[in-house]
Amino acid sequence: MTFRALDAVNLDAEALAVAVPWLPGPFADAWSRSRKHYQPRLLVSDRAVVLVTQRPATVQLKVVASAWAAGSGAEAVDGVVAFARGEGMARLVWEVPIPEPDGERGAGSVHPHELESLLEASGATQLRMSYASAPGSTGVRGWVHDFSDIGHEQLPYYAQTTDFTCGAVTALLAVNQLDDSAGLQGRSRELDRANELAFWRRATNFPAVDPLGLLVELHEEVRGRVGLEAWISVEGPTLLEWVEPGFDRDTKVLLQEESARQALDAGLSVHREWVAISEIAREVRAGAMVIMLIDERPMHDDPTPHWVLWHAVGDGLVLVQDPWINAEEGETWLDGHDLAITFDEFERMARWGDPAYRAFVVIRP
Repeated sequence: MTFRALDAVNLDAEALAVAVPWLPGPFADAWSRSRKHYQPRLLVSDRAVVLVTQRPATVQLKVVASAWAAGSGAEAVDGVVAFARGEGMARLVWEVPIPEPDGERGAGSVHPHELESLLEASGATQLRMSYASAPGSTGVRGWVHDFSDIGHEQLPYYAQTTDFTCGAVTALLAVNQLDDSAGLQGRSRELDRANELAFWRRATNFPAVDPLGLLVELHEEVRGRVGLEAWISVEGPTLLEWVEPGFDRDTKVLLQEESARQALDAGLSVHREWVAISEIAREVRAGAMVIMLIDERPMHDDPTPHWVLWHAVGDGLVLVQDPWINAEEGETWLDGHDLAITFDEFERMARWGDPAYRAFVVIRP
């Protein structure tokens, strides 16, 4: 089955009419909700229609809704796989609503009932479930067709519950990967959030977590069980670009200077140099995890500093856990879990400031 792609930023009833013959019921919200920044496209053939999204600057396609003529499911799945490969995607993720306790999938039709059995038959892998956290972290499960050469263990996923706790979440996810009885554990939503906020309070430069604060607090969390180093390509304090001179700035500088002193006292190495993504990839290939400072602009058109956890690498490709998801625009945990990005895009993304600097923390088990 061959699909043609139509822009689906402004889907209306007329545009969706192509799917009506194959829907067992009314359209679910998944078909029509706003997803405008995430490149929604309607894939259309003579016997199927599929709604997909893709975060800008990534090579990961997500299927959010589908419908097809009776008996056409296997061919439709194969057609979407072929489309994703043809678009140069590294991963094709399928988002499947979890049925309600009464057996219903909620109001309206999102996917044909046989989708998951077809995905299993097609060679897709079911993803481990997200830890319950922010909106978008529950209510759906995921399957993936992985076209990359990256063999890796899936890390847990947790969505940050505030706008400012990305550093805490990435650090605590790494801790949990090292020791499943520590960090964010997925056993209690309330306890995980308390740990998220507590780490942030100890590491914060109010409200951002700066690289040195992150390094020092992560050192306290792991208690010498792993090797830690930081790279910051500028001298002096960071993440102060929008802070005016005065009390607030002076306080933030003082806290960062104190973190630098604590890092020195703890014997933690802080390197002041720019390192290329291809060089950092050698650390990840050797088993390290990297907490990387990025600019949110390429993926979300939002000039904001942000921490992600880089945990796997392939030929010119990185996989990260991104704790930020835009649930208001239809994103779920599947948009941040094992997110695939090319070296070139990550090289452009992994920087902040003007002039730009690069900052990251390496965790060596």
